[in-house]
Amino acid sequence: MSDEVRESFEQNVENHPSVGHIVEVTRHDTERLYSLDWNVKRDVFFQGIIDLEGQLLSATGTPNTWEFEIRFLTHDALSVAATVKLLA
Repeated sequence: MSDEVRESFEQNVENHPSVGHIVEVTRHDTERLYSLDWNVKRDVFFQGIIDLEGQLLSATGTPNTWEFEIRFLTHDALSVAATVKLLA
């Protein structure tokens, strides 16, 4: 990722109303790992995961998409998440 794209990503994340702070934890080649102070009460997506007692296992983002790995305690909770398009 170019410095311009990285800076744009970091600025966009920092400006999100649910994010308090973003810190680069480590980097390897072109990949970076960030830590975020995230106020989930201001974020519908993450609040939905919490409400359904889900566990966010991983999140990977590109400039165009995000991919989340989420585990729920029951199949019913997964069904509710899919029904309300939490995972869409």
